[in-house]
Amino acid sequence: MPIALADARGGNALAILQLPLGAPAASPMDRLEQVKRHSSAVKAHVRQTDPTALVTYTALVHGIPAALELLGLSRGPSLANAVISNPGGYTDRRFVAGAEMEIGLPVSVLAPGQALNITIANYDKHLQVTFLALEASIPDLQRLADLTETAFDELVAAGRPGGRVRLARPEKAQRAKQSAGPRQARVPA
Repeated sequence: MPIALADARGGNALAILQLPLGAPAASPMDRLEQVKRHSSAVKAHVRQTDPTALVTYTALVHGIPAALELLGLSRGPSLANAVISNPGGYTDRRFVAGAEMEIGLPVSVLAPGQALNITIANYDKHLQVTFLALEASIPDLQRLADLTETAFDELVAAGRPGGRVRLARPEKAQRAKQSAGPRQARVPA
């Protein structure tokens, strides 16, 4: 989980720290609560730790897979094979040269040792989720997107009185599998 370090000196600084996701056997709401609890604990740790130590930790832990990749070694120690980030976004509509932006996502990358990057950002009243993956590790990224949408529906239903789900869906034609290009599902925030 990338975390911006507010008290760091010398420009933008962040630490990439690990936290467990919810237990697979738990209900959707229980998994969400587990993630919130773990995330809060990591953020509390960050507030109590010197930013220089966190940046050094990040450089060392993530530098090892990078060095192994440069040496051509295919397997090495890895703390995580995925990164999930929520860098924020735009709370209102934006325009470029008079045309409204349809999406507003930051550039995502895969660090050495990682197979999946999930970036979540808001735009206006919508939540955008994007996936970047190694094809060798996740050959059907569209399936992951579809499963994520189904899981989101379950989570919304579990947290809403009466279990009703009210989502804005993309057109059927847009839902067809595509070998390239981003897929966007607009979900009211």
